[in-house]
Amino acid sequence: MNVRRSGPRWMRWLVTGMALSLMALPAVHAQQPPPSGPAPQVPAEPSQPSPADPRASAVDQLKVALDQVSEENISGKSDRELGQVAQSVVNVLEGSSGEHFNAEVANPGDGTGAIVYLEQVTGRKASDFPEDQLESMATSSDHPPEVQALVHVLMADSLLTGAPVTADTVLLAADHLNEALGLLESGATTAPGASGSGSSSTGSGGSG
Repeated sequence: MNVRRSGPRWMRWLVTGMALSLMALPAVHAQQPPPSGPAPQVPAEPSQPSPADPRASAVDQLKVALDQVSEENISGKSDRELGQVAQSVVNVLEGSSGEHFNAEVANPGDGTGAIVYLEQVTGRKASDFPEDQLESMATSSDHPPEVQALVHVLMADSLLTGAPVTADTVLLAADHLNEALGLLESGATTAPGASGSGSSSTGSGGSG
């Protein structure tokens, strides 16, 4: 009789054990610890650089160009060396996208170019100014100082990309760059017709 009763009891234990195991499964899963290791990092949004002030950038690039064409820097240089100086200044004025940019010659500028910055300041393109009209536009009171500054820079660029480049040519280009720099630095407070010095610079070009 003990054998006959042990069969059902064994089955009851098996069923009870299976039921308890099934009931414990959700609790086991709920108590599992989170995966070890640091949490995945969400990539941060790249910070966008603040847009540079094109007027200030143009001023900076003109100063860099003027350092290259100072009288002390060109004194005693051969024609070949003057050509290198002229090309270096053109690189600063036009930037790496310029028509006359030469990557084989030093570029002390920032690669954008003073002309590009002045186009941004004025909302005008260099192509808006025909080369044969630059001289009259540089002295015209019909244009704001920023536009006159761009015209003077284009005149300097034209001088330095022409042939032959001499010491007088480089110094005349420096006069135009100085005019442009003065117009930009005083443009916020000076009326467009108050740039009389621009006339003297262009006039000296005619005498040269």
